[in-house]
Amino acid sequence: MKLRIALALASLVLLGAAGAVAAGVGPPPPPASVTATPTADGATVAFGATSATGATSATGTTGSFLVTVSPGGKQVYGASSPITLGGLQPSTSYSFRVSATNAAGTGVPSAPSSPVTTLAPPAGTVPPALSGPKVSLISFFAAPSGGPTARGRGTGTNLSFSDSEAGTVTLTVIRVTGGFKHAGACLTHALPTSKRCTSYELLGTLTEMAGAGSDTLHFSGRLAGHALAGGVYQLRLTATANGLTGNTLKVPIDVF
Repeated sequence: MKLRIALALASLVLLGAAGAVAAGVGPPPPPASVTATPTADGATVAFGATSATGATSATGTTGSFLVTVSPGGKQVYGASSPITLGGLQPSTSYSFRVSATNAAGTGVPSAPSSPVTTLAPPAGTVPPALSGPKVSLISFFAAPSGGPTARGRGTGTNLSFSDSEAGTVTLTVIRVTGGFKHAGACLTHALPTSKRCTSYELLGTLTEMAGAGSDTLHFSGRLAGHALAGGVYQLRLTATANGLTGNTLKVPIDVF
């Protein structure tokens, strides 16, 4: 199965050690020649390579790229050009900026692409339906290196599911934390007189272009080049096809 992996972060949160940064190497400059091709629920964004020492290349061998969508501010990480992203509104105009990321950080964004308008859903279409979610391991170690689908002995987990039709499947990673209610918020610090609560923090998303029928997505336990910290998480799976988004499946996992 050919995966087109993208990573959307609600905020740029470091989830593990970033590793050593070579002396004198800073965040890379922006990629050039950003273009976009619309789909019914998103776009495919293409761009050229950066040229700074230590920066990522168009093949994404030493880092990754961050696409920022306007309007809305949606952010999607990807390993290389092109990056396919979904979850946008149909029949809506968007433009895209791309930033390159290496161990030193994320560089300034590129000039925006020319605006493109996402396609309208075909008449009579219905939202896709997901069913039968299963994970090969509920509790696992994150892979020691690589991207969100990197494989290593005894690491990561496989998420299997069935999709009613071909389209974009998005896996959202949520950190689940127990706490106590205080002033309308769920705080991790103990407040003896407060009721217990659970907070859900969006960490990022993986997307793939999947066909109809049975499919499997491997999740390494890594996002944006960093291993998830040990704890409780939730994987949320949704499908989008022809500009319509279907049901959401939820699977709990533990990362050691």
